[in-house]
Amino acid sequence: MIITGGNMAITRPDGIKIVPHRLSAGLSNILKSSPCQSLKWRAKSTTLLSVRQELTKMKIGMYGGSFDPIHLAHIQVAEAVCLQMELDRLYFIPAARSPFKAGQQSAPAELRLQWIRLAIASHPTWKLDTYEIDKGGISYTIDTVREYKRRFPQARLFYIIGMDHAPLLTQWKNADELAKLVEFDIVTRPGEIIHPPPEPFRWHLLDNVHCDISSHVIRERIAAGQSVDGLMSPQVAKAVLLSSAYKKY
Repeated sequence: MIITGGNMAITRPDGIKIVPHRLSAGLSNILKSSPCQSLKWRAKSTTLLSVRQELTKMKIGMYGGSFDPIHLAHIQVAEAVCLQMELDRLYFIPAARSPFKAGQQSAPAELRLQWIRLAIASHPTWKLDTYEIDKGGISYTIDTVREYKRRFPQARLFYIIGMDHAPLLTQWKNADELAKLVEFDIVTRPGEIIHPPPEPFRWHLLDNVHCDISSHVIRERIAAGQSVDGLMSPQVAKAVLLSSAYKKY
């Protein structure tokens, strides 16, 4: 809680200040107030408490990956997760360098960020987070999850992964800590065999995603001069093609 200039504000984990009431005097005057004023103070304290309680109920989704480029399957997955898990907010967190794609050359970060902004512009609860890009180096999930636990200490955190990663979670960096901090939303491709992650990982299976598109196929089609219609949103496709990022892929 922050007291500034007679105003009481709560700074949310994402840095936004909430001022539910404007106080007529400083804190020292309130503490010396009459019983009637004290009741008013209690009412304001109750409102502040309700704001805090509302923040602790938040469900935060984390969608990591290269997004090289972002495509319609990413969007369908995001919509399915938000609907099934009733998320309050979903963060797209593009990797600086994926530990799973060490030898792959990604499109420049500034282009991938531009494409994500275009793709999520119409979704007010979807946010772009440049944490891993700004941090640089190999983007390990545990580092990002720790950062989100710092930002949202009381919220439930959900991390989206594909079924191909689920059986390998025990091999991820600091796997035991990761299992305690976050729940996993697992997405399957059509016809894919389900291999649930081992204990103690907490997980949820998303069974309503049927879009089978890959960034790899998009890059190959662009390099070959083939059409990518229907694989990305029109505005993203236009930006990707204009960038010439994959002409020599």
